[in-house]
Amino acid sequence: MLPEEVDWLGERLPPGSGRGRVVLNIGSSTRHYRTVMQPNIDRAIFRPLTERGYKVLHIDRKLDEGVDLVGDLEDAAFAKQLATLHPELVFCNNVLMHLRPGGLSSVIAAINDIVPMGSLLFVSGSAVYPHTSDPHDNGLRVDEVKLARLFAGFDVVESAIVTSRRSLLGDLLEDKRLAGKVALRALLPFYRPRNWLELIRYLPKIRTPYAAACAILRKR
Repeated sequence: MLPEEVDWLGERLPPGSGRGRVVLNIGSSTRHYRTVMQPNIDRAIFRPLTERGYKVLHIDRKLDEGVDLVGDLEDAAFAKQLATLHPELVFCNNVLMHLRPGGLSSVIAAINDIVPMGSLLFVSGSAVYPHTSDPHDNGLRVDEVKLARLFAGFDVVESAIVTSRRSLLGDLLEDKRLAGKVALRALLPFYRPRNWLELIRYLPKIRTPYAAACAILRKR
């Protein structure tokens, strides 16, 4: 997640006590990721919620430290299990672009079933960002309007495009190892040709700041 994306979401957490209320963090990754690699995620979002009494459950497909529930939202039985928790808040951030192409619609449908009427969905995804194959990249890049429209059963509370201070050019200038890797990749069109093509297509945006589409949606 972009730092600016995290801050935008964190600044819009609902006020007041959350005692007895459940928060689901879909696609949470590990505790190490949330507290060490990107410590602002815990600092700005999940620690404040925990301190106010919310029960935060981190959900991912892989068992690891800091993952409370392990499962795949494409599994109807797992999605049904999550729905029984009646979450007050659901977070789904930097996840949709990493789903396999055939799984996007089923995961969105699962989220629609998991979020109860009146509860909030904090969702975000890349608007401007290079192709990444970790673990998948289905090519989904959306603005805040298209992001909200993916969730037909929700009303928009607030949405925005959040622009980063970073860009691919800035990252390449800062990280020589990354620059060498990208340069080598550009010279090998026959190795994973789709990834090569995505890189070449992105080069005109090399100076463009990264951006994320963010939305807070309420289930109706």
